[in-house]
Amino acid sequence: ISGNLGQSRGPLEAVFNSSRVRSYAARHFRNEQPPFWSHEDACLGALLHREASERELPVSYLALRRWEHNLFWVNWADRTSLVSGNTLWAHYTRSAERADYVSSAFRATAGEARDPFRCGGCGAGWGWSPPHAGISCCGAG
Repeated sequence: ISGNLGQSRGPLEAVFNSSRVRSYAARHFRNEQPPFWSHEDACLGALLHREASERELPVSYLALRRWEHNLFWVNWADRTSLVSGNTLWAHYTRSAERADYVSSAFRATAGEARDPFRCGGCGAGWGWSPPHAGISCCGAG
């Protein structure tokens, strides 16, 4: 969910605190047997999309390239897993030492030139008609 929501996080908090999202989380995040659900679950993403769409909040979908924009973990022995100027997200750092590295690397690379992300309508590039005009789709280069 993006765009100018003003000084308040009210609209965003309303999505995460909606009765549908809270009910889903209460039921599914506590499963002791499969299927196990988490904050990464696609169903939760779809539910958040529905809530944001019904409120007509601005939403931008961002296509991230694996191992370039989205690092799944940091491995000291694999230079391709280290943060660069194009890294937007490092998911699983596994230790305080790696978390400190990722944080420092993001600060150090903040001024580097990056692949530009361009946003626009979702129909041409993605073949999708969003439910309202406040939704955009973004991709690199």
